[in-house]
Amino acid sequence: MRRGKSRPPTPRKAPDDLALVQEFINTWNHRTKRDAVGTPRALGRWLERRGLLPADVELEEADRKRAVAVRRSLRSMAGYNSGGKLDHDAIDRLDQAVTEVRFQLRFDADGSSRFEPVTPGVDAALGKLLEIVTAAQLRGTWKRFKVCGTGDCWLVYYDATGRSKWCSRRCGDRMRSRAYRRGPRYKLVHARPSPGPIRVKPKADSGKSKKPKDSK
Repeated sequence: MRRGKSRPPTPRKAPDDLALVQEFINTWNHRTKRDAVGTPRALGRWLERRGLLPADVELEEADRKRAVAVRRSLRSMAGYNSGGKLDHDAIDRLDQAVTEVRFQLRFDADGSSRFEPVTPGVDAALGKLLEIVTAAQLRGTWKRFKVCGTGDCWLVYYDATGRSKWCSRRCGDRMRSRAYRRGPRYKLVHARPSPGPIRVKPKADSGKSKKPKDSK
């Protein structure tokens, strides 16, 4: 029987506007090798639908490459939250992205302040995403922003409990099933049977006794 393609996992959603950063990082699906922003036009549509880019702005390949560099760096930082090593190259790429974006301090009607990017084009969109990350770090929610621990998923998820290793129940079930198959029972079922101790069957008694030697 031929099996159909399994549905992709749905990662646990981050709260508030951090969900926008999560969605941006997860535009790359490592398992299917599908990139939702694989072309400048696709990136422009993605940003426009989320209110990050005006409709009349046309992006170029250089814009897409900058966006992909920021996406890769943010995933590396989320991987550090998952217990991975700190990628200093990722930090350098984010520093470079920040230098290309001009921020302006603004006050809202309730008196709260925020930094808002004023650079046009894709830099403004990336600046907004980085501003969300900074606010999440100040709130303490960024440390729960992690990468799925399956090793072949790479989706970013929000660990609300602080104890989860997988982006979704589907990935968790898949890893538990894999660990079960590789456990002691798996070895008993699939290992080559051992011949065990070698036992020598005694010869049957023919009823003839050996003639004792003469003792002189």
